[in-house]
Amino acid sequence: MRAAAFFLALLFLLAWTNACGCGDDDPSASSGQPSDDDTADDGADDDTAEDGASGDDDRPVRYPTCTVDGEKIDALLASMTLREKIAQMYVVGVQIVPGVNFGDAERFVRELGVGGVFLQAVTGIGPMTGWTVANTNKLQLWAMSREHPIPLMIACDQEGGIPQAVNALTGGTDQPGNMALGASFDPAVTRASYSRMGRELAALGLNNPYSPVLGLTFGPNVPSAYTRSFGRHGDLVALHAREAVRGFQQHLVMATAKHFPGHTAVEGDEHAGLPTAPWEEDFIRETSFRPTGARSTPASRSS
Repeated sequence: MRAAAFFLALLFLLAWTNACGCGDDDPSASSGQPSDDDTADDGADDDTAEDGASGDDDRPVRYPTCTVDGEKIDALLASMTLREKIAQMYVVGVQIVPGVNFGDAERFVRELGVGGVFLQAVTGIGPMTGWTVANTNKLQLWAMSREHPIPLMIACDQEGGIPQAVNALTGGTDQPGNMALGASFDPAVTRASYSRMGRELAALGLNNPYSPVLGLTFGPNVPSAYTRSFGRHGDLVALHAREAVRGFQQHLVMATAKHFPGHTAVEGDEHAGLPTAPWEEDFIRETSFRPTGARSTPASRSS
């Protein structure tokens, strides 16, 4: 019994350090790069060749498409109660493993009818791709068995670098962090990296990554966001963020632009308190708002 508990604790620690904050942003430092057969996608390795355009190329980007039936959507909305519509606006964190129902995941999805769920490593995104796919399939089955069958948004943190739930330990491909991508000064590299992540997320049923980070680098005094930013200049960050969103969208994965403008200028942890920025509004608008407004070409959610 003790051995099993120790194994589970060790597995949790390994996944946590990769997905939540301990590790190296340089994927070459990992000794466990999977082969193409081990990753979640079955396409070619050369995402740059597939994506084909440099970061400052304004030519139209080819996206996969799906048919939208506006009349059917309007009829569905008309048949929903106010409570059901409000529930669709909620995204909740759930714990789920294959073959076992525990916690409130099924109640949140099937009974309350939430619009989305957030998955973390181990309690949702497992050490094997089959584990993760079984979980996302179960969640969507619950959602589509409701009176009003509406597919779920299934979210996770997937920025590349440290916050990367789908990584080499969970069946994906380690990608560089945003600071490394920004240092390349080539937004096409960013699109290729995010396209790779988007393809693997889509294969696993994860359709709403919380990424990319649009915040600027203000210095190492904000360690939680330091390497997660593309750079310190708004125009450069905007170019990389645009290509990151495009990379996700090539695989019908919905990007989430984050965080609130000025977040990366604030010292402290908002999970444990209410840190504030010592900046005037004009400064925040001139710096942090620029990437947020410049994600114009592709659409994304905001967090």
